[in-house]
Amino acid sequence: MALEIPFPNDEASEAAVIAQPSLGDLIPALKELLLWAEQHPELPQPEVQINFGFYGDAPEKAKQRLGQIARALPKSTKEYGSWSFRLEYKFHSSVVLNARSYREAVCTKRVVGTKVIPAYSAPERTEEIVEWDCSDGILSDKPKASDEPTSALAK
Repeated sequence: MALEIPFPNDEASEAAVIAQPSLGDLIPALKELLLWAEQHPELPQPEVQINFGFYGDAPEKAKQRLGQIARALPKSTKEYGSWSFRLEYKFHSSVVLNARSYREAVCTKRVVGTKVIPAYSAPERTEEIVEWDCSDGILSDKPKASDEPTSALAK
């Protein structure tokens, strides 16, 4: 079971922005889901994922939103692949929050060299050798003490 929490794209029309629910609008539905689960303990344990996706956002906006989520969580895991970046927090082994974006929006690309790809089925070419800096400083600007969360997450 996955819950998608949309953020409007920077270029979205005003009507589309108004039509999208806020996180606060989803709280009653999540409470209803919890009540239903309590009433049916005989059912198998589901996997619940809450996903924030920022693939349509401008890089600075995606970085800002990922940072906002990172600062709201007590601790999270960062992972990146060949094109994506993911921030993950596990409330439980089967209840996971993910925030995702393109890696280029959050990480800094560093060219550390080049390599020559010999001609086989295509002409010889030179490619960059790159490393990605997805260091903690990118997302971990901690809030002031007065902004610290007071929820059960801040254990």
